[in-house]
Amino acid sequence: MFQNNSEDVAKQKLLLLYILKVSPEPLSKERIAELLIDNFNMNFFIIQQYISELSDGSFIRIEENDHTSLLVLEESGTESLDYFESKITDSIISKVHSIFSLDSLGDPVPVQTEATLYPRDNGEINVNLKLIEQGETVFSLYISVPNEEQATLLMHKWENSPEYYYKSIIELLIDDKPTI
Repeated sequence: MFQNNSEDVAKQKLLLLYILKVSPEPLSKERIAELLIDNFNMNFFIIQQYISELSDGSFIRIEENDHTSLLVLEESGTESLDYFESKITDSIISKVHSIFSLDSLGDPVPVQTEATLYPRDNGEINVNLKLIEQGETVFSLYISVPNEEQATLLMHKWENSPEYYYKSIIELLIDDKPTI
């Protein structure tokens, strides 16, 4: 019923290994299944079988971490992947890289920041702070400050630590604690 030919099976297992190799963070069994189902139209039960077979063959290991099963690529998995990686098509590699926001070499695509000031007629300054990923604005905030010195300080802080400020703002907005 779920029969695949051996070449397809090998390519799908290589894809699983490749995803583990390029993922910027360890993946759980659930997360890798979700990625393979959503992006490569694979069957859940087949994925679980591949994970089991790759684990039994010492290509990956399964580590329990806070009630989650994380998949870790073993040295033999890396060696096999290095040897057979040419069997994975460029289009599949590109798709995997886009899933993890990686460039063509597998390096993370940097998040870009923008900080622009707009003087207002009343002497105040509007500052627009942006985060841009892959050409798309994912965060934009306008703040009005009383003078150019504060605008410059705000822009400098944003450009030096955008992840910190973005995370802090998001946490503040989604925190369930009552506000004043």
